[in-house]
Amino acid sequence: MKRILNVLFIFMLSFTIVNAKSVDFSISSVDVLEKSTSVEVDTLSFVSNKIDTSTTLKEKDDYIIYDVNVKNNDNEDYKLIRIEDNNENTNIDVSYESDKTEINSNDSINIQVKVTYSKVAKNINKKTLKDFDVILVLQDTNGDIYERIINPNTGDNIILYIVLFVLSIIGFWLIIKEKRKTGLSIFIVLLLFSPFMILGKEEYRVPIRFSNINVIGEFDVYDIVIDNGDGTTTTRSIKYGDPIGSLDEPSKEGYNFVKYVDQDGNTVTEDTIITKEISVSPVFNIINYNITYNLDGGSVSNVSTYTIEDEITLNNPTKAGYTFTGWSEGTSTNLNTNVVINRGSTGDKEFTAHYNANTNTPYVVIHKQMNLNGEYVEIERDELSGTTDSSVSPEPNDYYGFIKPSKQTVTINGDESTEVIYLYERDKFNLVVNGREYVDTNFDDGEYYYQSMITVTAKDRVGYTFSKWSDNSTDKVHVFSMDSDITIEPIYTPNQVSYKVVHKKMNVTGDGYDTYKELDLTAEADSSITVPVDTIYGFISPTEKNVKIEPNGSTVVTYLYERDKFNLTITNPQYVTPSDASGEYYYKSVVSLTAVDRVGYTFTKWTNDEITKVINLTINEDTTIGPLYSPIEYSIVFNSNGGTGNM
Repeated sequence: MKRILNVLFIFMLSFTIVNAKSVDFSISSVDVLEKSTSVEVDTLSFVSNKIDTSTTLKEKDDYIIYDVNVKNNDNEDYKLIRIEDNNENTNIDVSYESDKTEINSNDSINIQVKVTYSKVAKNINKKTLKDFDVILVLQDTNGDIYERIINPNTGDNIILYIVLFVLSIIGFWLIIKEKRKTGLSIFIVLLLFSPFMILGKEEYRVPIRFSNINVIGEFDVYDIVIDNGDGTTTTRSIKYGDPIGSLDEPSKEGYNFVKYVDQDGNTVTEDTIITKEISVSPVFNIINYNITYNLDGGSVSNVSTYTIEDEITLNNPTKAGYTFTGWSEGTSTNLNTNVVINRGSTGDKEFTAHYNANTNTPYVVIHKQMNLNGEYVEIERDELSGTTDSSVSPEPNDYYGFIKPSKQTVTINGDESTEVIYLYERDKFNLVVNGREYVDTNFDDGEYYYQSMITVTAKDRVGYTFSKWSDNSTDKVHVFSMDSDITIEPIYTPNQVSYKVVHKKMNVTGDGYDTYKELDLTAEADSSITVPVDTIYGFISPTEKNVKIEPNGSTVVTYLYERDKFNLTITNPQYVTPSDASGEYYYKSVVSLTAVDRVGYTFTKWTNDEITKVINLTINEDTTIGPLYSPIEYSIVFNSNGGTGNM
């Protein structure tokens, strides 16, 4: 139990010791207390904890002293322990003085910061100390040291506390495990806590940040040795950072100047900036002079360039169909078959080859005829000869069925490659196929090359028998060659084919026709015939037709006989029913007539002697008819009623 109480006490004590504090310091003013005469200060201002000095120190040992007033804004008193800085500029030394070390609440302290240009900056225009901090290390009245940035409020180092707390727990566990006595336990806990007590004193700093402090550098002067390329040298004194300046281009016979280089092989130009002592030497390339050969069609293996250090013997050229007679150089007309370019020679050179033409150079004339595929095939070759590069005009040949080409004029090549090729295009002949509706072929009418094979097949023709072709070939499948203009057609013999003649008479009602006779006849296919008509009483004969007999036997000739009309006249229609029966009627029409009773009369008969009152009259001709009557005789009886008289 005591062990547990001891650990809890220490744990509570740790939180009491590490309780966080706040420090509030601020810069109140900044002035230049003292400076060298050559030091320039453009601006001097501050914001928060940063001072912008814009100061330039120009010469070694130049200095400037800044007077910085810092105010304690806290409610506690502090003591200045020391002043530090983070200056890493090796050209500047910084020192400090303060007017006091005790800084009470709401009190101020003056810090003098002296910046001295202690070491000259070499070969640089200007070196700037942009930011460095002068740090005030403080201790409060309780003996704690704090490092704080001006005005921020920061908390404890929680991670550190957690680590220490874990160490305390480990110590407690060790005490229990080892079962130490109470006094020894407390001693072990204190040993464990001692580093915690020391680490609990966290430091706080008050940095004063300076910016834009510049120092002006110095430049070295170097001796630059220049090799002139002719065995002499020139020395120049040039300041660090300046260009070397213009460099004369040296000359050397047979060589081209390339560039200047330093001792390390780096290229040097007039714009090269000097940063150290260097030796400058020229670099030359040996000149390659061109050798031009005018071979006039010949060939040779010779070098195309040479240098002042070379000695060259030219090989003589060869040219097919010619004999070499020598080289001429430049504009000279002298010929030389053994040319040597001696060592020490310079300048471009030009050599021209000269030849004599051979008189027996072969050439060939080839005759090619076009085949039916449009390709040309050699059929004849003439081996001839003549003088190299002379013109010849060999004659083309004559071939039937081929077009003779124009004569060519060619030059005989010395390499015996001359060929005169005459191309004989096939002539074309015209094909005309008549009666194509009866011909099966893949060949259209038109032009075809000589000897083109044409195939035509005579089709079967309804109503006809194939006889022959117009060129007298009797083969239905006819194959022939286009050796001239050809017109071809199949010839057929017509067959006797059937046809039909149908005679139809109009019916008695006039609304249709009835067949009364059909004739099956024959005639020559595609012939034209006149089909006779019948003469029938009571009917009107149609006009005779002239028809073409279809080869397939489908010809049908139909004659329609219209029924004739006759007039019916009723003489006394008032005594006939119907009273309007008079008029035209088709032949064989039947008209029903009824004689009407007549007062005082007795019907006796019709004018056609029919005695029935109702008759059915067939119209076969123009007819006039009417009913006949006899008057009725009546007896008269007189009653004289006693009188007398003659009746």
